[in-house]
Amino acid sequence: MNIYRYDGTTGEYLGTSEARLDPLESQNTGKDVYLIPANATTDAPATAGENQAAVYSGGKWSLVDDYRGQKYWNKDTGAVVTIEDLGAVSTDLVSIAPDGLFAPKWDGTQWTESALVYNSQVVATKADVDRITAVRIAALGEEKAKTEKLIAGTDACASWDTFVAARAVILQEGETFITANSLT
Repeated sequence: MNIYRYDGTTGEYLGTSEARLDPLESQNTGKDVYLIPANATTDAPATAGENQAAVYSGGKWSLVDDYRGQKYWNKDTGAVVTIEDLGAVSTDLVSIAPDGLFAPKWDGTQWTESALVYNSQVVATKADVDRITAVRIAALGEEKAKTEKLIAGTDACASWDTFVAARAVILQEGETFITANSLT
């Protein structure tokens, strides 16, 4: 006779084994009596499907959701959560990762950015945008362009002209962003 073992805490099906015969009770009753250990039953569990587990509770087997080990994301924070317990996934979680967002928020169908982002950095004030703009201008090679312009004097200087044009674009992008987002 088979017995079906289950976890004493969660009720989750653990496996099947052969029940042992109780020799004393079998002799006393004249029929086969089997030993059924704690956290075991002679009732077979239902067959669990994908993302399901068979659980024994209240004298019967049922199928419950099982997403343990799977990653979900918190709708309010975008933080990853690894499911650890049996049962349905919380409605506060979604299975879609908020890739590339600084402050993700779930809008009911997709992730949206809730932070104000300029040039791949979170900003809150005009000073933040100005700081990013200054770094971008410096990265253009501002010092080198200034040096070459000093050397060229009143003569044309292609590197200075290229730098000035690129700087104008960066400054305009910053100003447009500041205005569009009413930053002070």
